[in-house]
Amino acid sequence: MKKKVPAIIDTTAAYEYARVQCSDAEISEIMGCSVEELQEAMGGRLRVARALGIKALRMALFNMATSESARAPQVAVWLSKQYLGMGELEKEDDGDVTIEIVSYKR
Repeated sequence: MKKKVPAIIDTTAAYEYARVQCSDAEISEIMGCSVEELQEAMGGRLRVARALGIKALRMALFNMATSESARAPQVAVWLSKQYLGMGELEKEDDGDVTIEIVSYKR
């Protein structure tokens, strides 16, 4: 029986993919290894990279929202819903619909 050759994982690239919120399955597909091999090679660094990516996203959205020329408000709304746990809450008030932005997690 042949011994399996360990995958060579570019840990810098894997870290950057995790920072932009790629899943372990997506990164392992790109790297040509199994999810288990990726997790073994990276340890807790993928979790740290994702947390730093979310922090950077929050800062970018805040800067975009407070700048005088908000360039892409639709993108900011979509990103905040996808990665920051924000959403819309509809309330009916005498036939009028009010949309309130709420945060579900911090």
